[in-house]
Amino acid sequence: MKYLVSIYMWIIGGLSYFLIFTLVILLSPFLSKKALYKVQNTLGKVALWLMFFRVKINYEEKLDKKSAYIFMPNHVSMLDVLVLAAHNPIYANAIEAKSHFKWFYYGWVIRILEQIPINRKSAKESLKSFEIAKKRIKKGRSIIVFPEGTRSGDGKLGKFKKLPFKFANETKATIVPIGITGVDQANPEKSIWVKPARITVNFGKPISKEEVEKMSIEELLDETHDRVEKLLEK
Repeated sequence: MKYLVSIYMWIIGGLSYFLIFTLVILLSPFLSKKALYKVQNTLGKVALWLMFFRVKINYEEKLDKKSAYIFMPNHVSMLDVLVLAAHNPIYANAIEAKSHFKWFYYGWVIRILEQIPINRKSAKESLKSFEIAKKRIKKGRSIIVFPEGTRSGDGKLGKFKKLPFKFANETKATIVPIGITGVDQANPEKSIWVKPARITVNFGKPISKEEVEKMSIEELLDETHDRVEKLLEK
């Protein structure tokens, strides 16, 4: 039975996101990037619901929708990306693996939405990606970056990379730690099967600009890691 449910979820999910991506492509000549984000944000919630994912959102502190933040979530599977695309409250660009931009249809959509490609195998190219992110922050646009750099694989919080915190330190932007739970139950990284799940997204208390300015890169990394870990324990 669980395999039939998983097949249903894959079919419904595939059709739903195909329709969402098609809408984004068709509407892109007429709508702003922020409006397109709202379209995929709203429809993404519907798609997750149709796939039997029940998502609960918690905020430790209200976010200012006019501010630019650096959102830093844990990363377990590709489902994290879909959950954040549907439930992140503020228009943001994600720093995303360069290989994703070559994927059929999805790559076209993330180019339209101005996501930022990163080649993690090249330090030089990675720095260029964060330079692009800096310019977006200066324009008032929020950024999503997974500080683990890649999916953890075992559902546990992995070691954070230094580069995202060098970026945060240089931009002095407010960091929002995020803990996403339940995704590892819905779709473990090494499994093709998915199952209905309750997913919780905890948006932690932001690390303010003033706090960021006072901390070194290492201190900022440790503080963010501790906050995400506590959010996951909740």
